[in-house]
Amino acid sequence: MTFENVSFSHDGEHRVLDGVDLTLAPGTTTALVGPSGAGKSTLASLLPRFWDPDEGTVRVGGKDLRDLAPEEIYRRMSFVFQDVRLLRDTVRANLLIARPDATDEQLADAARRARIHDRITELPRGYDSVVGEDARFSGGEAQRLSIARAMLADTPSSSWTRRPRTRTPSRRRPCRTPCRSSRTAAPCW
Repeated sequence: MTFENVSFSHDGEHRVLDGVDLTLAPGTTTALVGPSGAGKSTLASLLPRFWDPDEGTVRVGGKDLRDLAPEEIYRRMSFVFQDVRLLRDTVRANLLIARPDATDEQLADAARRARIHDRITELPRGYDSVVGEDARFSGGEAQRLSIARAMLADTPSSSWTRRPRTRTPSRRRPCRTPCRSSRTAAPCW
């Protein structure tokens, strides 16, 4: 992933990011460190195209993200946010969003690696328990489910961040294709 001369402003006046050049090599872990308001979450939120940069380019595998369909972006990257939203569906269905053809063994392996498998098996119907009915999770547990989903996707890149703040709609150009869940009319984030 590369950020090439990326600049961004939430309000059109005050730049949160200004001329950022950054290369994230495959197979490495990168920590964005800085004070609150420094732009760490904003930078990370450009990857799933919640917003496009005002200037500059974000590339994955050499391709400009604006030229990739959302499906292609989500095949290449997984995202885990601090503010996790789960579908009112089975735990299994919430995890299978990442890879619908995953086997039960792959599902359990991802949950074990995310350290949520034991909690799931304690539920009345295990992986078939319904979120919000017989499956209630703390914020940390919901985040672990999201981590398991990212691991199950087995994409080349993962992004872990906070949910972005809402922007002033009149100042922003929307993404080419809005990200929508196939199960609900609500945005997937």
